[in-house]
Amino acid sequence: MKKISLLILSVIIASAVVFVGCKKEDTAKTDSTNLTFNNKIFTPITITCNSETKTIAVGGSVTYTIEGTSVNYTASTKGTTSSGSLIGLEMVWDNSVTLSGGTQSLDLITSSSYFFLIIQNSGYSTLQDLWVNKDLASELHYSSVTFPWSSSSNPTYETGYFKAWTNSNIKISYVPADGLTYYYYLLQGSTFSSPFTGNFTLPFTENQSKTLNFTPQYKSLIEETTSIPLTPGAIPQYAKEK
Repeated sequence: MKKISLLILSVIIASAVVFVGCKKEDTAKTDSTNLTFNNKIFTPITITCNSETKTIAVGGSVTYTIEGTSVNYTASTKGTTSSGSLIGLEMVWDNSVTLSGGTQSLDLITSSSYFFLIIQNSGYSTLQDLWVNKDLASELHYSSVTFPWSSSSNPTYETGYFKAWTNSNIKISYVPADGLTYYYYLLQGSTFSSPFTGNFTLPFTENQSKTLNFTPQYKSLIEETTSIPLTPGAIPQYAKEK
């Protein structure tokens, strides 16, 4: 009887060791990270991370919960016309992020090498035939794009992202009641000072936009610059042109 009891005890101990070992493997897991992407620019961003695609509204954010120590993501944004055609540059991100567990926050932004252009028409003539960076290597021309006026408001039109140079320029035309074509020609510099040819200013900051408010009947222009601040504690992620 003593021999049988010893044998049974040995089997029980061996079984317990195997069970404990399996349990340890099942409970060993990698910490997860709540990774938040913030849209700090001027158009919606489409992002794919962890095999899931989401859209980040302007000023909004999305969060992914991810296992592991790193993850890749891609994202893109662009300005479009009323018909959906591209205007300006398409901006993209394609990065790998090291994950530390807990929470992390990333700001999707543009560098000071780009600016977002907004056109406001406060006059009685349609603005048209837009050139950005005319005669430069990054020249873009939109001969069929129009910016209509309104008798009840001063409509604002968001266009797209463009290269920011120390000699950036903008050319746009309008045709008043006399049927003649007039052009505004604006050169990056200090301040606008002339009815048809003058300067506009770029601050060369991250996330910069330039609003140009034209009033053709008075041959005037008011300019406004906006730079969206970053999220405190967030890591900046700079876009590149596609």
